[in-house]
Amino acid sequence: MRGSEPASWVKGWVRRQVSALGGCCLASVSVSSHGASEAYRRNQIRACQEAGILVRPVDVAPSLGILGLIETIRELNGDREVDGIIVQTPLPEGWDLSEVLQAMDPAKDAEGVHPENLGKLFLGVKGHPLPCAAWAAVGLLEWYGLWDLSGMVCAVVGHSVNVGRPIGALLLQRNGTVLQMHKHTPRDVLEELVSSSQVVISATGVPGLIGPGMVRPGAWVVDVGTTPTERGLAGDVDPQCASVAHGLSPVPGGVGPLTVALLMANLVLLASKRRNGRPVELESVRQEA
Repeated sequence: MRGSEPASWVKGWVRRQVSALGGCCLASVSVSSHGASEAYRRNQIRACQEAGILVRPVDVAPSLGILGLIETIRELNGDREVDGIIVQTPLPEGWDLSEVLQAMDPAKDAEGVHPENLGKLFLGVKGHPLPCAAWAAVGLLEWYGLWDLSGMVCAVVGHSVNVGRPIGALLLQRNGTVLQMHKHTPRDVLEELVSSSQVVISATGVPGLIGPGMVRPGAWVVDVGTTPTERGLAGDVDPQCASVAHGLSPVPGGVGPLTVALLMANLVLLASKRRNGRPVELESVRQEA
């Protein structure tokens, strides 16, 4: 389940909407040189440029501390030329991500991770940005034909506030029966629950956590993990699981490209809502759309 095809479709939708809006601007804020984060940022900038979106890279020196980052975000909140803001993670050790996210104007939250937008997700409210990586994980399933999860057991391995927990909420909205686990779940429990699930989505950042012996034959498996190693980016799921699964998203090349495309879809939503009073929203990632 490669992400390039659905990402291309979403990018086409974004280009048309950006043209109708007369352009828009994304501020990409970074305080870290983390490998996966920088790769994601480069992909953001390239994809945005291709779609006609202006990207404003904003680098904050770690020496300024978390208060310097928060002040930068508040300045961007008030900048009328900026339609959306994304803060690259991970932050330096000891910095409170929740404090940083709360400083952002939810009307400029391009990644859908502000507490207000996450609350709307859990309430099922429409017309707000969704967490990009979580949306991409579920969007891959939609694109490849699995959008009604009624009667299906779905294992979510990961409980981060911006990926793991939102994935669970999105699956519940599609009538899936969700089992939520994480890297601290006892191994025997993890193996038992994953092996009993028809859908498995892992987002822990633990390379090789899910092995082929844990995957139910014919299961749909989405790997959101991206951990830098000496051999490049590694996922949570052993690639050998592809021989057992109905479909497996690769790392890299799976969730990543679609995550970037959906970030831009969020930006379109925010820009249209700010300028016209109503959001232009991409409601699903489906081939027949």
